[in-house]
Amino acid sequence: MLTITARIYLYPFFIQVATLFKTDAEASAHPLALIPSPICFLQWKTILGSGDISLPTTRWPGNAMLVTVCVTAGRVFFDSLAGYALTRLHLGAARQCSARCSP
Repeated sequence: MLTITARIYLYPFFIQVATLFKTDAEASAHPLALIPSPICFLQWKTILGSGDISLPTTRWPGNAMLVTVCVTAGRVFFDSLAGYALTRLHLGAARQCSARCSP
């Protein structure tokens, strides 16, 4: 059962990796194929900037970092507000939750 579940969850990842080595026509014609018939490195040239289209790959890590910091800061802020609200409520469940979360 565990191997079946692992295959279901890992299959999309394997498809993405296989698509990196497909031509555009093959990726459109056979999107779920795991083995590309002609192995092509054109997508790698495009991503790294030596292909026909230059992509801003140096900007992607900065964008990922910005999104990560904003989401983390937002979660800390709103979760602390929710925690404060739970401690101010006079409900049995709120007392149990705050008693479990306190050191």
